[in-house]
Amino acid sequence: MFAFLFLVVFSAKSQSAFDKMLCDFVTTDPTFCNDSTPTPLILDESLFFRIVLFLFYREAQCKAVWFDGTTLTDAGHQIISIISDAPAQGLDARYYHTALLNKLDNLFIAYLSAHQDEMLAYELLITDAAYKYARDIRFGCINPTSLPFRWEISRDNPFLIKPLVEEATNEIIPAF
Repeated sequence: MFAFLFLVVFSAKSQSAFDKMLCDFVTTDPTFCNDSTPTPLILDESLFFRIVLFLFYREAQCKAVWFDGTTLTDAGHQIISIISDAPAQGLDARYYHTALLNKLDNLFIAYLSAHQDEMLAYELLITDAAYKYARDIRFGCINPTSLPFRWEISRDNPFLIKPLVEEATNEIIPAF
């Protein structure tokens, strides 16, 4: 019901065909936000945060932020560059879909503009990777229950989706 209302509210706004395809996918796929269903594979990659993708695109008013419908935006180039440099932050780049994201060069972008379903897959993978990267940078990626000592660091729990959407739409990813 919520997904239907969300779709109705945003369907009235002017959307590109790509934005409409994105909105339809994240709001109408019955398994997309259901954590009890198997994790969907996007280009053979598992999505880490399905519900976050739904919330992210709701916050972005059902608009793509990494692609403009034909090409990768400046924010898209910036976030892929930042994520590709995950080892410099002590993170394992494999956890951020980097093998696929590093394929997004100009030649491949020309291919994607003719294959919107694959561009949609990359849009979702970039968002998934950006959120996971931001979360891991903010909170770390060590499971405290796996450590042999008591975890004594208190953590605040900021909502990362809104600032990520704001920075992506303003194309100032390094500020995030």
